[in-house]
Amino acid sequence: MNPAKHTGYMLSIPRDLYIAIPGNGYSKINEVYEDGGMELLERVVDSDLGVNVNYYAIIDYTAVRDVVNALDGINVNINSPDGKLFDPNTDYATGGPLVDLTNGNHTLNGRQALDLTRARGDPSAFGDSIGFEQSDFQRTADQRLVFSAIKAKLNWKLLLDPRQNSQILNALASNIKTDIQISEVRPLFGLFNGIPNADLQSLSLNKINGQNLLQSYITYYGQDALVPAAGPTDFSQIQQTIQQLANN
Repeated sequence: MNPAKHTGYMLSIPRDLYIAIPGNGYSKINEVYEDGGMELLERVVDSDLGVNVNYYAIIDYTAVRDVVNALDGINVNINSPDGKLFDPNTDYATGGPLVDLTNGNHTLNGRQALDLTRARGDPSAFGDSIGFEQSDFQRTADQRLVFSAIKAKLNWKLLLDPRQNSQILNALASNIKTDIQISEVRPLFGLFNGIPNADLQSLSLNKINGQNLLQSYITYYGQDALVPAAGPTDFSQIQQTIQQLANN
């Protein structure tokens, strides 16, 4: 978030990004937290992507469901090149597909929002997925979509309404671990709430300003991974692009 310009961006880091872990060789970034917790993950994001992490929040998937339900649902606009998003994997709460949404506007309840943030179109015995050709890239795009939709409904009036704020605060308190102090919550939310949705960019490293900053890579152990387009250990282009985003 840029406090001076009231702008911000959301940037997803793909789980298959291959990076150097200080003191522990190379691996995919989704292994870093297990190896050294948030302290190590923050160091890696700072050193490789050039992003100084001021605060962190570890958000359980349950928070998505509970917060969306506390907000009486969220509105999302599906805009898939394939005309819909369909993940045939089973939603065990309903017995139906995990995601089945045509292009256009939809109001999602908590369970549906949770399913959308989880889906990446894995093949199953029930048929082929639609709209998930990019798998995890599509999933992270949908996660940012849900996050934006939650932001669009959160405001001071809602949070100060005792009829609803207890549900929202309970959902957050039960499912989030963060280093944000109580005294910092109000000014940070004020900054967050002050960014118009149109000025909150939703970005992925495979599509920033029309560029794909990543390339496929096979690790020493034969794993499929992703590395910078500039070279397996050259994060300079990624860092420069992110710095430009931060200054906008």
